[in-house]
Amino acid sequence: MPDDSPTKLLICINRRYGAGESSCAARGSEGVADAIERGIAERGIDLAVERICCFGKCQHGPNMRLAPGGAFFMGVGPERVSEALDALERTCGRTATGKSVPLHLLGS
Repeated sequence: MPDDSPTKLLICINRRYGAGESSCAARGSEGVADAIERGIAERGIDLAVERICCFGKCQHGPNMRLAPGGAFFMGVGPERVSEALDALERTCGRTATGKSVPLHLLGS
């Protein structure tokens, strides 16, 4: 039976440059991504991070999604980083002692 547990957290860092266009980056997603990456490493959460460009839900950002096929986290501003990390830790667990946490960074 395959393990369908999430292995990656996708974080949108897309910036839309049209006048009045909402985007995750315009709402601070790059700083949120930095904080999430630090928190994952500090807590030893068993999860890789990948910065991506757009889920198509710009009006609800900053947005993140567990992959494969996991839950969306929408509207994750700096004030919700701790709450998001708690949820990620509950869902994904911690790495084995001595195992480094993979951080795969794309985008920035």
